[in-house]
Amino acid sequence: MGNPMHQEVESEVLNILQEATKTKISLDQPLLDSGLVDSIAAVDIALAVESALGVTIPATEIGEQLKTARTLIEYVSSHR
Repeated sequence: MGNPMHQEVESEVLNILQEATKTKISLDQPLLDSGLVDSIAAVDIALAVESALGVTIPATEIGEQLKTARTLIEYVSSHR
């Protein structure tokens, strides 16, 4: 996690998630399965990620990539 690019992605993704959920998010906390994020919020999060970080999450992958903050961070980091 010493990679500055990865740290920037992690920080931005956590900020997006916390803004969307109005709660502090841990890296491995379930998002969709716990009900913390619903389908509308998931789309909003995907759009915010695209706007802030330039990474598009295909609609068919939103559910898979929003399992946890960590899965979203890993996806964004690998697609930048």
